[in-house]
Amino acid sequence: MWSTTYIISQIIVFIMYILLVLTYIERSRKQILITYIAIDILEGISFYLLKGYTGFAMSFFYIIRDTFFLNEIKNTKNSKFTKRDYTILLILITIIINLTIISYDGIFSLLSVFATITTTIAIWQRNTKIYRLLGIFSCILWLGYYIYINSIVAIILESVLFVVTILGVIRESKRDTTRIISEYY
Repeated sequence: MWSTTYIISQIIVFIMYILLVLTYIERSRKQILITYIAIDILEGISFYLLKGYTGFAMSFFYIIRDTFFLNEIKNTKNSKFTKRDYTILLILITIIINLTIISYDGIFSLLSVFATITTTIAIWQRNTKIYRLLGIFSCILWLGYYIYINSIVAIILESVLFVVTILGVIRESKRDTTRIISEYY
């Protein structure tokens, strides 16, 4: 288990999680996506080294998705979703399903698929509050997948990220509550 390949994968996972924590601190969707592209590359390498091929396929999808969403930010002038936006989301989910069919590696590999769909919907949103809230569900799904592929560092760091995400959602809701109360009084 503790081969050189495994140790390298765990070092990559550690670096990836440092970047992932930054996404929950960032306020800009653009900065979140730029950071995610770096995460996608690192995650894909770690999944490949751990023989988590469905996760690897999802990471490949992430690179395409996040690059596309980053380019869409430049073209988005308002916060309302259009028919085109929903069509794009449907196309992305269709790609995820096709990659799943190609890389299916057992029932537990589907955890990475559901996490990918959840994360895709989260990043597709223009509201970073929704991103953080969906991050809670994504963390749970990724945690299950990391247990399945036996990535010890990822299990530990995903658990920490889960707590940080919950704290971020609580902090954001307290900030909103304070703002609403101050506007009312």
